[in-house]
Amino acid sequence: LYLLQFGYPQKKLIFMGQEFGQKNEWNAEEPLPWASTWDHLHGSLQWFVKRLNEVYNYIPAMHEGDNLPNGFEWIECQNHRQNILAFVRYDRHYRDSMVYLLNLSREHFPEFRLGVPFAGRYYKVIDSDAQEYGGNGHNWISEYETVCHPAFHHRYSFCTSLLPLHGMIFRFIS
Repeated sequence: LYLLQFGYPQKKLIFMGQEFGQKNEWNAEEPLPWASTWDHLHGSLQWFVKRLNEVYNYIPAMHEGDNLPNGFEWIECQNHRQNILAFVRYDRHYRDSMVYLLNLSREHFPEFRLGVPFAGRYYKVIDSDAQEYGGNGHNWISEYETVCHPAFHHRYSFCTSLLPLHGMIFRFIS
């Protein structure tokens, strides 16, 4: 859900300890359990949130369009059967774009066709299944070429494997 939170137009608010998934309720009388970041799962979540913050800071499409009418576009938000969300974030000049794809179900879609706004190549910036974030690293493909095959009201698309409870961010590069 962090991927959705960082992609959705809003200011990002993470309370103390959420960046590494502390197990206990926050207590003002005690320090945060930083030692838990040595645990693989907590440390992986911390790296994931760190990477999301870096991408959010350095890629204009992640934040410039927050208050612009054309800064956000749904690709898919009515897929209640598969529980898939997809949307695009644009920078203020409509030159840079980031495509988000989230599988909120426990189903695996080996060949999911994602409709995208532009023809060309898309680079995978973040994959929640990457090993450094505690995933299995199943999806090694990092660059996708579109084809003229309509999907989700878009003329161009590409296929990717979409694992259960999986999310990815793609950046249009050419």
